[in-house]
Amino acid sequence: MLLSSLAFTSCAYIAPSGKPISGALYTGVTTSEIATSNEVGTKVGTSKAFNILGLVSVGEAGIQDAAKDAGITKISHVDSKTTGVLGLFTITKTIVYGE
Repeated sequence: MLLSSLAFTSCAYIAPSGKPISGALYTGVTTSEIATSNEVGTKVGTSKAFNILGLVSVGEAGIQDAAKDAGITKISHVDSKTTGVLGLFTITKTIVYGE
């Protein structure tokens, strides 16, 4: 009984606070991370990190790197996008908006 319950509930779950929603087969989630009182600007910067097979992680998905990518000095808000397939790979993308 317990095993069958786990089989049907492990495909998707809501992780603890601060973590994105995750799926065992596919994950495609965008979450809001930070909002400031600055007006929404016209510039959008991104940074990425990759994970392969849960064994190797590379990249820089920081806010500072994403802001630098677009020359943003006044950040209005930050989103985070996570995409993953079958645990084979995961891409985490930080998206910074501002002027």
